[in-house]
Amino acid sequence: MGDIIDRDLAAAQRLLTKAFALVFPAAGADLGLCCYLEGKFKQAAIWFYRAALLEVPGGMKEYAIALLHGKGVSQNIRAAVDWFYKAALAGEPDAMRLYSVYLLHRSGDKKAVEEGLMWYHRAIKAGCSLANFELASMYLEGRLVPFDVGRAKTLLIGAAETGDVESMYKLACCYLDYAGHENPSEATKWLSAAASHSHSKASWRLGWCCLAGSGTRRDVCHGTALIWSSFSADTPKTTEPVLVMAKL
Repeated sequence: MGDIIDRDLAAAQRLLTKAFALVFPAAGADLGLCCYLEGKFKQAAIWFYRAALLEVPGGMKEYAIALLHGKGVSQNIRAAVDWFYKAALAGEPDAMRLYSVYLLHRSGDKKAVEEGLMWYHRAIKAGCSLANFELASMYLEGRLVPFDVGRAKTLLIGAAETGDVESMYKLACCYLDYAGHENPSEATKWLSAAASHSHSKASWRLGWCCLAGSGTRRDVCHGTALIWSSFSADTPKTTEPVLVMAKL
């Protein structure tokens, strides 16, 4: 399988190189991604830079990430931020989000926070589901914005409906954990959706909903199976489910 993938990457690189030579700038960014997948970070950074110079939004964003982490190029955070900003202006949704993150981490700078929130909303409008999730988390924590479960839910619904699994889980938690927003049936709906994507915490909480008959019919066998299947590194460690299941 590895040989097949290698041959496919090699063929893709040949085609993309020809496309780039025929003045198709976006091919430079794709070539960079091919090199990155092969672990050729220096070559990837070169292609990202070439695409960035030709104002390819994806190339500018990827080159900024390379600069940020020092992958294939000397680390330069200031230059990375500049490229994120250029990519954001060019309409790259994830670059908008990443530029927002930079602005919001400039502690004590009220103007930067306002600009960061503005870019978050632009990223959301451009279809970046991760921006929905991150801004919703800020509303739930009351971090840099007022605590507002209603706004958080609206943002999470937007991302969950596009298939973002973490947003599905967090939305379910809103319906379970916040007074005045409880809705067991909606909670189990979104827990089921996240669990279908192997989200262990969603399986964990859905299992307990099944055991209690909360938002769904009571099903001891299914609930028990969900809880056991959820045991993983990111699942809460406790002996409680073992003791409860021993009594059933």
